Amino acid sequence: MRFIFIDEAGTAPKEPIRIVPGVTVETDRQMARIERAPKNVHDTFVPADFREGFAFHATEVFSGTDIDTRRWPLQDRLDLLKAVASLPYAFDAPLGPGRSEIGARETPRACPPDLARRIRA
Repeated sequence: MRFIFIDEAGTAPKEPIRIVPGVTVETDRQMARIERAPKNVHDTFVPADFREGFAFHATEVFSGTDIDTRRWPLQDRLDLLKAVASLPYAFDAPLGPGRSEIGARETPRACPPDLARRIRA
C-alpha cells in the first residue's frame, strides 16, 4: 500500500504562484522510518527554546510572528528548511510537483488537452 501526502504553498493574495508538491510513501518499506524523521529533524535543527509547541511553517520560521528570529540565526533556519525539503530524497520517496498561476485557468500539463476537454464535457 502507498500513502500520498500533499501540501500547498503560495496561497497568500500577494503570491502569484501556487505550489502543490506531493510525495508517495510505501507503507511496508518506508513508513516507520519516515514517521520518525520529522522528530529527528525537529530535535536536531530547532533550538531548544523554540521546540515546545513548534510546528514547521516556513513563513513562521522566516518571518517570525510567533518566533523571535533574532534569537535564531538565519543560517540555522536555512539548515532546518534544507533538512525538511530533503526528507523525501533521504528515503527515495517519489515526488510529484504541481504548480499553477493564481487567477489563471490552465489545463494541467499532465493531462493532454483533448482528454481534458472530454473529461470536462
